[in-house]
Amino acid sequence: MNDNFAANYGQQIEYMKQRIGSIEGINRNRRSHNRSKYKDGDARPVCPGAHFLPLPPKLLRPEYSSTANLISLDNDDEVHFYVACEQGLLDHVATFIRDNDPSQAVLQFGLEQASFGNQPTVARYLLELGTLLHSNVFGRYQPMKLRHSNIGRDVTIFDESEPPKDIVPLIQLYLDWGWHPNQAWSCAQNDEGRTPLVYKGCLLNRPLLALLLQHGANPDIGRNSIVESGALPLKSSGGDAVNTAVQLGDTPLFDLLLASGAEPRITKPFISLVSTQVISKQEDFSQVPFSQRRLMAEHVLAAGVGGVNDVKWVPNRHGGVAYQVGSGYDTTAFAHACAAQDWEYAEWLLEKGADPELLDGMALRKQWWIDGLIGPNDPEIVKKLVDKVQGKHLAA
Repeated sequence: MNDNFAANYGQQIEYMKQRIGSIEGINRNRRSHNRSKYKDGDARPVCPGAHFLPLPPKLLRPEYSSTANLISLDNDDEVHFYVACEQGLLDHVATFIRDNDPSQAVLQFGLEQASFGNQPTVARYLLELGTLLHSNVFGRYQPMKLRHSNIGRDVTIFDESEPPKDIVPLIQLYLDWGWHPNQAWSCAQNDEGRTPLVYKGCLLNRPLLALLLQHGANPDIGRNSIVESGALPLKSSGGDAVNTAVQLGDTPLFDLLLASGAEPRITKPFISLVSTQVISKQEDFSQVPFSQRRLMAEHVLAAGVGGVNDVKWVPNRHGGVAYQVGSGYDTTAFAHACAAQDWEYAEWLLEKGADPELLDGMALRKQWWIDGLIGPNDPEIVKKLVDKVQGKHLAA
C-alpha cells in the first residue's frame, strides 16, 4: 500500500460506506415510484425528411440497482475491495476475489468504482472474470462528501473534471467489450437515458470525442432524447452537441460535429447564443458579453446552419433556473434575446435581417425570462432598438 493511499485510506473507506448507503436509498426510491416517461410538449415531427438510425438497447442496470441489499457497507473486506477497485490496486482486488468468491452484484459494484476511478486495468480484470458491463459504469448517483448527508446528484465519467482525466483507454476498453457510443445508460434517479456527446467534458476532450465519432457516435442524440430503447431524438432536445459547441464558442468543434453527420435542421445555434443579462453569472451561460460570442455568431451565419429568422421550440422556465420538462413554446433568436435583455446580440440579429414581426410580434411584447421571477422586459427598448437599426439601413 503506497503512502498516498495510506494517508487517504480511512477517508476513502468512510466515503465508500456513505456511497453504498445513499445508493441503496436512491434505488429504493426509484423502484417504489412509477415515474412518467419523458414526453416533449411539442408533438410535431423531429425533422421532416431527416433519417435517424435506430438506437441500440440501453445498458442493463446492475443487479444491486434492481434488488436491495446485494452489497454491504458492514462487511469491511467488501468495502476495502471497492476502494481497491477505485484506487487501481489490482493485487488487492485479485486477492479479495480469490479468497471470497464474490457475487456478481459485488463484482458489478467493483466495476463501477474502477470506472469512476479511471482504472482500466482493474476494469479489464473484472470484465474478464465475467462481470456485466452495466449502466452504472457510465453514470451513477454521487452523494456529497458530508457526514450523514443524503444530498447528491447524478454524475457521469464524461463530466468535466479538474484536472481533466484521460479516459480514452477506459472507453477503448468498453468499446472493445461491445459497448456502442449510442448505447445509453440510465440515470440513477429515473429511467431517462444518456449518451456521451451531450456532456461538455466529452466534447472538450478531442481525443475522446474523435474515438467516439470514429465508432459511430451520433451527434444528434439530445440530453432528453432517450427514454425507451430505439426512441428517436426529440424535437426540443436533438442537436444538443452542436448547440453546446456554439455556446463554447468552439468553431472547430462546431465544424467537426457537422462534418460527422449532425443534422443542422434540429440545431438551435442562434437561440443557443442568447445569454441572459439579467441574472447571476452562477447560471450556465449567463452574462456572457456579446464581444465573446460575436465570432461564433458570424461563423454560424457564414456556415449557413440555420437562419436568424428560424422558429424554434424552447422549454419554459419556472421558479428559479429550472427547466420544466415537457412544456415550452416557439420563438425566434431575436425574440429570445429580447426576453433575456441581451440587447447587443439582439441588435446584431436585427442587422443580419431578423424580423421582429414574426410570431405575431412576440419580440415586441412583454416577455419573462423566467416566468414569475425574472422580467418582464421593456417593449419600448425593443422598439427603440428596431427603429435604430432601421434608421441605419435607411441612412445607408
